[in-house]
Amino acid sequence: MRPLPGATLHLLDTRQPPESPVHCDNCSALCCRLTVVLMPEDHAVPAEFVAVDPAGLRVMARGENGYCMALKGNMCGIYEQRPQACRRFLMAGPYCRAIREDSARGG
Repeated sequence: MRPLPGATLHLLDTRQPPESPVHCDNCSALCCRLTVVLMPEDHAVPAEFVAVDPAGLRVMARGENGYCMALKGNMCGIYEQRPQACRRFLMAGPYCRAIREDSARGG
């Protein structure tokens, strides 16, 4: 394809910069700000970390800062008793990366 006379041809660089490795140790725990609905099999979650939302659903309690009350530093304080939803959330998986990208855009 030939450019029109007087037109400037610009090539789009589609290469993506390498992304830093995602690991819970270097993350801002954005997943710990999500609403986690507890299922019946989540009976091991300590009661002090359970809240009831306006719709009557049992959820992981969050503090005034919006983070899960079970978060200790940047790690889960109840890791062995964490809910099934948290167990299925894959570090550096598609949902994790989407949340990080949304946050980077200011969302």
